[in-house]
Formats: sequence, structure tokens, C-alpha cells
Amino acid sequence: MRRTRRSRATGREQVVDDLFSTRGLEADPIPEGADQQFSLRPFAAAVPQDDLVNTEPESNEPTTDRLYRRAADAASKGRVAEAIQRYREILSLEPEHLAARNNLSLCWSRLETRTRRSSS
Repeated sequence: MRRTRRSRATGREQVVDDLFSTRGLEADPIPEGADQQFSLRPFAAAVPQDDLVNTEPESNEPTTDRLYRRAADAASKGRVAEAIQRYREILSLEPEHLAARNNLSLCWSRLETRTRRSSS
């Protein structure tokens, strides 16, 4: 009876492939396109707003109303600088907008209070 010697390297590629390959994993295949049943709108709302990214759907809403809504949302989330910027945009379009003037003064006082607290 003749014995044959086998090298340790024999079958090494197979072992590495078995350990590290993705063959045989139980998972859904990666979709090629966007999932039509899952909306990204909740995630898009969390993205910081700017003029390049518009996450709002097209509407017939006047520009000042849209800006006012975005400014109020920013102010409620504590983003005072962004709210001030939006209120200024509203007032540049419509200088008589009383709610924007009032909220702009509230944002300035909030910002002033924060600066006083941080300097103390």
C-alpha cells in the first residue's frame, strides 16, 4: 500500500473562500432601483436645509408662507441662526409681514440670551 503526501497548501483557497465569501448568505438581493413602498421623506426632513436641497414637494404655496414655515420649524428645533436667516428672507420679500418681524425679534433676543449665558 502506497501512501501519498499532501501539501498543506492544497485546498487553502477553498477554505478561504468558504470562510470569507458571501456565497450562501441568507439575505435579500440588493435592489437595483429605489424601493417604491418606502418613502425617504422622513429622512430627507432631517437633512439640514439649504437652497441646493429641496426636500419639500412642489406646491402652490406662496414663497413667504413656505419660508415662514421653515423659519418657525428651525426656531422650534433651536437653530436660531437659520431661523433668523429665513425671517430676513421673508422680510426682504414682504417687509410688512408682522409675524416674521415679531419672530425675528424673538430669535434675536434668544440669541442674545445665549451669548450672555456663554460669556458668564
